[in-house]
Amino acid sequence: MLKCIVFILIFSTWQVLLDQCCKKKILDGKEFWLSESNGEAVSNYGCMDNCVFEDAEKRTFCFKPGSFPAQCITPAPDSSEVEQGFTNLTVRDGNQGYLCNFNFNYVLNKTFQLESDSSTHCTPWNNFNGSKDFLEENRFQIRTSKGLDLECKMIPIFSNMEGGSIKFANKAVHKTLSCEVSPGSCLTNNGSVYPAKCEPTFRYEGREYHACTDQGLSEEDGRLWCATKVDENYNLIDGQWGYCSSKCSYCGGSPVNETKRTNFFRPCGYDCLVNTGKSMDGSSGSRNVPLLRPSSSLYEDIKENFIKDPLGQIQLFVGEQIVKLTCPDTKFFDADLKGLQTVFLKCGPKQYRFKVFNENGDLLHAELKNDRLGCDPCPDSYNFIQGYVSTAQEGFVGTSYNTHNVAMCEESCSGIKSCKSFTYSQK
Repeated sequence: MLKCIVFILIFSTWQVLLDQCCKKKILDGKEFWLSESNGEAVSNYGCMDNCVFEDAEKRTFCFKPGSFPAQCITPAPDSSEVEQGFTNLTVRDGNQGYLCNFNFNYVLNKTFQLESDSSTHCTPWNNFNGSKDFLEENRFQIRTSKGLDLECKMIPIFSNMEGGSIKFANKAVHKTLSCEVSPGSCLTNNGSVYPAKCEPTFRYEGREYHACTDQGLSEEDGRLWCATKVDENYNLIDGQWGYCSSKCSYCGGSPVNETKRTNFFRPCGYDCLVNTGKSMDGSSGSRNVPLLRPSSSLYEDIKENFIKDPLGQIQLFVGEQIVKLTCPDTKFFDADLKGLQTVFLKCGPKQYRFKVFNENGDLLHAELKNDRLGCDPCPDSYNFIQGYVSTAQEGFVGTSYNTHNVAMCEESCSGIKSCKSFTYSQK
């Protein structure tokens, strides 16, 4: 009876090992990379572990039982890290349309990696609106279980057996489907853990922070960091941190044991912060609009309420220091800023709020938050449209060179009767 239990235990352990295909193996100094994993591999290739590998010359190779654990260089990810993604796509094959659903597993750990073959199912579809042709790139968005938005793309590569539905090759999907984290929000983009969201409150070496900090870094470093995971007391967990993207704000922190709560308690060491790189989603109608970043600078003489400007983030106490903001090519998006190209800010009298003036000194707003300072992505007379537009729907009118800004590009377009929209690039 004991022998039977031992045998079952060993066999079960072996099965667990075999079910987890390695990303990479090595044999006699040669490297092999995982090509696919499925139950048919046993019969098709004689792979005892259901894992099919390829060498540097793309030749198929299978490993046999007995050497699996020792040869595994990069093991499979923990099952808790694997996420599920889904998208659907309408494709056109001649005069026939198909609606295809894609299910796929992936891991987001520093980079996006597909973890297995996708599951694809296509059915005939008569609606061609938004359909993609063979090799025409499709873009879509997904959100991870941790709330990260991913911008994804895939190129439809399919075959069509006569008299049947189209079929997507798993290898083609695996090679053309990719995702990147959307750059529109504050995330870590390097360090120990990335990409990840910052904890809204974390403690480190006796100080409490509510945004990214430079604590512990040299003045020459020029980066900020934040905690990506904390314990029940908000303390940073070892190794759970990352460097912050330009969308993140700065916080100097305050002592953990500081209990004074007055009208001017400063948990981050300032009363106002001008961070033009942060997400400007405070204005009405700004959600999902890719607002542009204004330039910022101190205006006139430096006053006593100016603190410092690490990474270009201007920190102020309440006072008379003036900050000048300018949209280089367009205008401010917020309705209260009257479509101006330049505005002037003063911190206070309320914390985390600005008085905003125009060039004549007229008050535009008495308590504006710093997330309402984004620039319109479109010039005058043009409106942003959410989504992707197929190039097949566009007509080419002409190209204008030596165009130094958006205004000149718009002027070129307005001079052509058939020009309804334009694309501007500084490259």
